[in-house]
Amino acid sequence: MGRHCISGLLALWFFLSAVPAQGQTTPAKPDYQNASLPTSKRVDDLLSRMTLEEKVAQMMCLWNAKKQFTDGKGKFDPAKASDWFKVGIGRIERPSDGHGARAQAEFTNAIQKWVKENTRLGIPVIFHDEALHGLQGPEATSFPQAIALAGTWNPELVERAFAAVANEVRARGTQQVLARAIACGKLVASAPISPCSASSWKITGMPRRVFSFTHF
Repeated sequence: MGRHCISGLLALWFFLSAVPAQGQTTPAKPDYQNASLPTSKRVDDLLSRMTLEEKVAQMMCLWNAKKQFTDGKGKFDPAKASDWFKVGIGRIERPSDGHGARAQAEFTNAIQKWVKENTRLGIPVIFHDEALHGLQGPEATSFPQAIALAGTWNPELVERAFAAVANEVRARGTQQVLARAIACGKLVASAPISPCSASSWKITGMPRRVFSFTHF
């Protein structure tokens, strides 16, 4: 009899805990987390909530310091995260370092999950890699160098190549890369010539997905 009574009470407890109390409502998401609102409104709302320390953290980038929050196998170590991400972090450089495709996806996902669940505002991290002629990392596809691709005089072919790069990059959790530049060899103050596609932007076939200009 006692056993049946306890079972019944447990069942009632689970039922009541699953049903919101009368008048109880789920807190509305803040505007910056509302994907249906215009980007400008979401940005304004987020900035209005951020402390100075949180704004400074969003301007910070970690590269070699990745070793400080990874274990011996290169995996993200949550136990060390609070020392580096307690108010968030703007960008983490080269998550592909020492990571194959699956390992990198697991690494970036683990960091994003920790930041979302353990920082006050849950601002996602931007992960950044090199992709001059393919993602520079283990298990990634390497295409011909930029000037060689431009030498095909086939923008459609070049764009197909970098669409494949973009797909690889995003599958591994990276949102931004340094990619090919446009005619930088013509500039007196240009940095390395290797990112240059050609002397004319018309044959570069610049991709449209996750790439940014670089080396200036």
